[in-house]
Amino acid sequence: MNPRSVAPGIVGVVGSLLGAIAAAVSTHDYAQNLDRKLHGAHCSFIPGAGEATTDNACTAAMQSPYSALLKDRYWGGIPISLFGLGAFAFTFAVALYLILARESAPQRTRLAYFLLTLAPFGASIVMFVISATKLGQFCKVCVAMYTASVILFVSGVLALVSSRRPFAAVPPLTPPPKPPRNADPSAPADKTEVDSEPWHQKAEKKAPTEKTVHVMPVGSWAAPIGLLAAMGTATALPAAVYAASLPSYDDRILACGKLEKPAAPEGVGRLRDRLLERATTKSLRRLGQRRSPPRIRPSPR
Repeated sequence: MNPRSVAPGIVGVVGSLLGAIAAAVSTHDYAQNLDRKLHGAHCSFIPGAGEATTDNACTAAMQSPYSALLKDRYWGGIPISLFGLGAFAFTFAVALYLILARESAPQRTRLAYFLLTLAPFGASIVMFVISATKLGQFCKVCVAMYTASVILFVSGVLALVSSRRPFAAVPPLTPPPKPPRNADPSAPADKTEVDSEPWHQKAEKKAPTEKTVHVMPVGSWAAPIGLLAAMGTATALPAAVYAASLPSYDDRILACGKLEKPAAPEGVGRLRDRLLERATTKSLRRLGQRRSPPRIRPSPR
């Protein structure tokens, strides 16, 4: 096995795991923050480590308009970290395949893996620019996802380079040749046989060992197309499940409803109506007395 054949997969597994953990922690903190914004966020370069506080860069990033999509349609919107969670999970599966397949992974599959790593890398560049220009501060969990995207992109470059060069396998170790056996079994054991060919002439005639070169299969163009389509599905799947699990508030947001009047018990309802009638009558009497004109007494003559 050539170490260069599994290097892209190992680097990709490390980057995918780091990115998936950071995206999961960010999604959890975002969902907790929807509860009247009372819960803080774990703002640490190690995802999930540290104390969750409300006064940090991660909380500011979650409460910004760039942290979620479709906020006007869904309560709280769909957090962007969900798309990253799906993407990192899919790249982890492909990187694991590259480790297991080794030299037999086709060239076009390695090319497709390189194209897959461009998606999280490009998204991280966009979010990095937004954090620098719009927010003015960097969320540490987001920085962990940026780092994971860079590591994943490096693994994609390694996969692309490895698809251009054949792998030279190290020849297996062969045991030394056994000494020739005595052809005459009746000859004495301590008899020394004279070799007619000197040892230096044998070394000259010995052919040099050649390295075994593995020819990498090219593969079909269906692999890049299928992997890119599967990547899109895996990226959107967590967001679709999250949106489907949210309660619907369309009837309360798009139209004005009316409050339902709860039915009171039988005796309590009558008593309430009588008390309300008496209070209304007293209020009207007082109001009438205030508005009545003053009486003018006739002057004595």
